[in-house]
Amino acid sequence: MWKNLPKMVKIIFVILAVPVGCFLATICIETFVLTLVSHQQTVAWRRSTSPLPEQVVEDLCNKMSLPPEDRLCTSDEIMAPDFYPIIRKTFPPGEATYEEIQTVLGDYLWEKEPLSPLGDGQKYYRVSYDLRGDRASTILYYFYENGLSFQVTEYFEGID
Repeated sequence: MWKNLPKMVKIIFVILAVPVGCFLATICIETFVLTLVSHQQTVAWRRSTSPLPEQVVEDLCNKMSLPPEDRLCTSDEIMAPDFYPIIRKTFPPGEATYEEIQTVLGDYLWEKEPLSPLGDGQKYYRVSYDLRGDRASTILYYFYENGLSFQVTEYFEGID
């Protein structure tokens, strides 16, 4: 048996290498395709909008108390979604209220939907904020009837 060990190792290696190689190739191809699709959707979305006007950037930087040297406040080409991470951080669901968010984003309110029932008997409403005003991208907060936020999402035109 020990005499045939190198031959057995080679056979086992071949038996394992083929499926592992196929698996890795599948992952590489899938990653490439998903990246390509994501890039195409981003390009399509960016074609339907333009950078935020300087006065909107200044307004948001002031209302959110961002330092003057913050990238969001100094760059020339700031898009609405560039502000979404800081908005999410400043107004986390479960802590932020409608009134607090309105203080900063009220000028950019696009739509406030009427109360709708949840399955547990509570009611909620959804508010869309559009920083650019072109509906290409919006940040949406969901609030309970008492005004406490419980979820935040983003919407990009043309991306399902």
